Amino acid sequence: MAKAKAKVKTAKKAAAKKPAAKQKTAPKTATRKSLTPGWIDAGKGYELGIRDGKLVARKDGKQLGSVPKPVKDGPLGERLASAIDFLEEHERTCTTTVETSIEAAGLDKQKGIGVVNRDGETVWLDTENVLLPHPILLDEIDDLRAMAVEINVKQGLQQLFRETFVVPKTAPSDPLAVEQFSGGEFAMLNTAINLAKRLGYRVSGGASICRVLERGKLVEARYDLGDGDPMYETTTGDLSWVDDKQKQIAVVDVPPVAYSEGMRMASQIYAKRKVEESEDDDA
Repeated sequence: MAKAKAKVKTAKKAAAKKPAAKQKTAPKTATRKSLTPGWIDAGKGYELGIRDGKLVARKDGKQLGSVPKPVKDGPLGERLASAIDFLEEHERTCTTTVETSIEAAGLDKQKGIGVVNRDGETVWLDTENVLLPHPILLDEIDDLRAMAVEINVKQGLQQLFRETFVVPKTAPSDPLAVEQFSGGEFAMLNTAINLAKRLGYRVSGGASICRVLERGKLVEARYDLGDGDPMYETTTGDLSWVDDKQKQIAVVDVPPVAYSEGMRMASQIYAKRKVEESEDDDA
């Protein structure tokens, strides 16, 4: 028994004297290059970014003329493409919101706002709010446009030079609708729907919709695009207007801005219809 205990003690001492196994050092990883703000590492020396609403790429710090397909179709490229689509849709939504509302936001009271009067002189307004009138509401609009051209006015939104339509004084053949833009043929209903959306309009119930807040009330213009299978051809129908309770409004009673914007919407879509080439065009 004593010998067994002695052997155990000897084994423990030998184990204590045995040097600890040398731990393996983890391999050194390559130091990641610091990226320039606005660029995201896409691997293999490529970086992706968004410039002027488009996906761009560079490799080893040098910007490329185009984005290589493997990088473009990769997970990062697809995420950035989705971000671009979101930003474009957001921009269209913001533009439509501004264009269809005639109430402007508050301004800095200390700076005021600079406007050009009919004499071409700059006048500063010290006010908390300002209303931007739709061009259909301006008198002598042609003179104002001529002056704007003369002084080289530039607008982010087509306000002064926006296409306008005047409410007719006499009722059309159908008192509740305009037939001017009916009969427009599209190879697929989906083509007309996507076109309306790209122009910034909402599509619901087979119609392109333009909502306008005017005189404190909401008026909705509805341009019939057709219904059925989106992959089948379609023919556009009438343009009509409804109030905030979805009750149809007689054409001659439609408020001026809502009428003008509804006609503008329908004319833009109708202009992209399928047009058959005549024999004279082929000659």
